[in-house]
Amino acid sequence: MLDNSALVMLHEGGHGYDPASASENSSHSTENMISLCAGRAGGLVAGHHIPALGYHPVNVLNTAMRAVGVEQDLGEVVGTIAGLLV
Repeated sequence: MLDNSALVMLHEGGHGYDPASASENSSHSTENMISLCAGRAGGLVAGHHIPALGYHPVNVLNTAMRAVGVEQDLGEVVGTIAGLLV
């Protein structure tokens, strides 16, 4: 079933700079967030750690959306993470 599915789990925050509070060590930062992706739908890479420095967490969601055939971005963040796709 997971060969035809895309599951994504994102945490509420990472650890790093938070522009909303101007804090350098915020637990609510979008930097250094961990996401867990499962499934191989549309060519998602499985079983690998893929560092994606400089990307917003929504880029992970955009990539999973592309894998299942959704051709638009989520919100204001555009683009995907090429390393998550075969």
